[in-house]
Amino acid sequence: MSTRILRNSLATLATAATFALGGFANAAIYSSSFDPPGPLSFSGVGLFQLDDACLAFADGMYGAALCNLTLLSATVDMTDTVSSDTGHLNFAAVLPDTAHMIDLVISGGELVAVDTGLIGWAFPAPCSGTLCGDPWWIQWGSNFNNVDPVFLHTGNCDGDACFPDQQAFAVANNVTFTRVPEPGTMSLLVAALGLGWFFRRRTLD
Repeated sequence: MSTRILRNSLATLATAATFALGGFANAAIYSSSFDPPGPLSFSGVGLFQLDDACLAFADGMYGAALCNLTLLSATVDMTDTVSSDTGHLNFAAVLPDTAHMIDLVISGGELVAVDTGLIGWAFPAPCSGTLCGDPWWIQWGSNFNNVDPVFLHTGNCDGDACFPDQQAFAVANNVTFTRVPEPGTMSLLVAALGLGWFFRRRTLD
């Protein structure tokens, strides 16, 4: 493995391992991906944390506060399929978020859906054309006509305050939840790669 590839791998794992520095204990981490068709195509990923013990609950819907459900990160890539304008949304400025978490659904020992309020706002950057300049909000909705969609809302600003439109601008119905390695595992991987890189450099020197 070349030094450049090893450094890139370390950088990627180090970014993921920053969650470990926050001291999450006995937590389950789930990545939520979505990718809808439509006039505004958008795809993205949200990273949710909940208490690991909640996965042992009977199948059903539970209050978010009971499981300390938290949205850790959310990013969206948008494309206007008519004009080909593009925009990238990163909601980091308003995260982590617990205040807008409403409930969650457990099935077969896994997180399968969450319900949140509107989370935002964020401005597209980078962006092009008509997708520039407006604020955006994101929302996960559980048990909505037997699907669990992700909504994108746009809106407008008045001075320092921005307000979302009531009607969603675009909806993604193909939403998945996938458990990802817990922070402790991430830390061990980073440490192991770091030691391997260190000893390899010493051997080459």
